[in-house]
Amino acid sequence: MIEPLQIRIRPGRTGKAFVVVDNFPGLHAEMTCEQLHQMAEELTAAANLCDSFNTSNSTSFNSP
Repeated sequence: MIEPLQIRIRPGRTGKAFVVVDNFPGLHAEMTCEQLHQMAEELTAAANLCDSFNTSNSTSFNSP
């Protein structure tokens, strides 16, 4: 297993939220199918969280 992605939600200049992944693997990362599925699940969860900030008109970004 790879280390879980470190995800932060931040406000953008336009007021829309965006995601920062602090430990995203670099170019030419070699990963197993299991690792890719794990990353896909984590990225999907991050995208859903980002969507929820954008659709709720939330101005509170409590992410570190």
